Amino acid sequence: MTISPTPEQERKIQEALRAGLIDSPEQLLDLGLEHIRENHGERTSERSTAEAIERAATFGKRHGLSLGGLKIKDLINEGRR
Repeated sequence: MTISPTPEQERKIQEALRAGLIDSPEQLLDLGLEHIRENHGERTSERSTAEAIERAATFGKRHGLSLGGLKIKDLINEGRR
C-alpha cells in the first residue's frame, strides 16, 4: 500500500515533526488508526472495562439517584438474604 499525502497534509506532518508532536510519519499513522478504533467501538477490553466502571460509579450522581447512605455492597448483601 502506498500512501500519498496532499501537499497540505505533508506541510502539517512536517510542522508536527518540527514541533516534536510526533517522531515520524509512521507514528502519525499509528496514532490516527488508534483514534479511529477508539471512536468506532473497537476498544481494548481493558479500556472498555475502565470506562464501564467509571460510568457505573457516576451513574447515580448523573441521574440524581441516591442510595440514602447505603453502599452497593450492602444492597447486594441485602438481596442475598
